Amino acid sequence: MYQIRRSEKITDALQLCDERGEVCETLEFTVDIDAIAAELRRSITEVTSAEQALKKAVGDKDYGEAYEQYGRAVCGVISLCMGAENAARIGAHFEDSYIEMSVAVVPYIYDVILPRVNECLARRREQLKSIYKGRKRR
Repeated sequence: MYQIRRSEKITDALQLCDERGEVCETLEFTVDIDAIAAELRRSITEVTSAEQALKKAVGDKDYGEAYEQYGRAVCGVISLCMGAENAARIGAHFEDSYIEMSVAVVPYIYDVILPRVNECLARRREQLKSIYKGRKRR
């Protein structure tokens, strides 16, 4: 029997906590892995580039542009993964402190979401290979 599956999704929740560890808000979200896969790689590259630019600019007296670039990149990847509304709520929770926000949220994206996206893409490649091989035999 031939099976047809829908694309994989990650459903999760994040709790935004205050300095004492008390939960202020819980954000629920669903990530459509197929929908974000290509854009996620670009967004992560933008975060890495912006991070490098920020490190270079720290010695300068005016590193405002590098800080803003970094903030846009971090907000972009959060928005892509968790939705624009949740990204705005996260930004408000951290009072738009991009460094604090990235220290808290980016590891979750690297440790949880990115590995799942990579696993999904590997399975998709294998599925496409088997489809292609099956067609060649006919």
